[in-house]
Amino acid sequence: MRNLRGLGAVAVVLLGMNSASRADLVIDFQSMVAEGSHFRYFYTLRVSNTQSARPGDFVTLYDIDGLIANSVTPDPVGASGGLSGFDVTENLMGSTPTIPLPLSGIVPDSGWILNLTFTKNPDDTLIGPVGPYTFSFLSTFGVVGDIDLYAGQALNNVTSLTAENIGQTQGPTRAAVPEASVTAMMGIVGLMGLGYRKLSRGRKAA
Repeated sequence: MRNLRGLGAVAVVLLGMNSASRADLVIDFQSMVAEGSHFRYFYTLRVSNTQSARPGDFVTLYDIDGLIANSVTPDPVGASGGLSGFDVTENLMGSTPTIPLPLSGIVPDSGWILNLTFTKNPDDTLIGPVGPYTFSFLSTFGVVGDIDLYAGQALNNVTSLTAENIGQTQGPTRAAVPEASVTAMMGIVGLMGLGYRKLSRGRKAA
């Protein structure tokens, strides 16, 4: 389950960041198909025309519901084919940009749902625009929705500085269940409303 406060902060940043301050490694959802008892999700990864992916630069897709470990497959159908140039790792805590810009410290990473990180390998530097690179993975969930957040860092071609980017795409989602804190807050609000109604009735009776 995504952290609601974190998602709210991310939404503010998504609205506030403009193209001049961003360097983009972009992940886009394409489609989903059933595969046996599981579901395969297809994506593209591209380097925007404002940035370059140097060795060690990365982008992480966070908290992928139902991700089946070791199921990532490079699909050689994109303009650049598969994931040539990128190494893929699976971690419970994904790589996140550390430079002190608006993104830092607000990307919600549960720590118990797998992430996918795509890291530029040492072969060369990719000067954007490059892509799309194509990949897919398996999930135990067959419902497309939710917000799958991604974040990365690379070189901004305009400023020649390391820049971070954040975005959102679609992905597998599980049935929504209210977080404990949200449920508790709803209960408190309900009790407060009940108390207010009782107090109002008491005043009318007086």
